[in-house]
Amino acid sequence: MFLSGVNDQLENVENLKIFLLEVMPDHYSVSNYTLDGFKPVSDEFKNILRENMKYLPFKVTYSF
Repeated sequence: MFLSGVNDQLENVENLKIFLLEVMPDHYSVSNYTLDGFKPVSDEFKNILRENMKYLPFKVTYSF
C-alpha cells in the first residue's frame, strides 16, 4: 500500500522490490490508500512503480 506524500518515493519502491525478491511470494498486490484525507499517488509514481516491478518473477497486480 502506498500513501501519497508518505512512502511514494523511488527508495521505497526499490526497498520493497528487494524484500519481495527475498521472500518470493506467488503473487503481490499493490494499492494506494485514499481514505482519511490521503490523496492518490501520482501517475508518475504509478509508472515508476510498474516499471520497477515488471521483471519480478511472480505476478504483480495493481489496484489504482
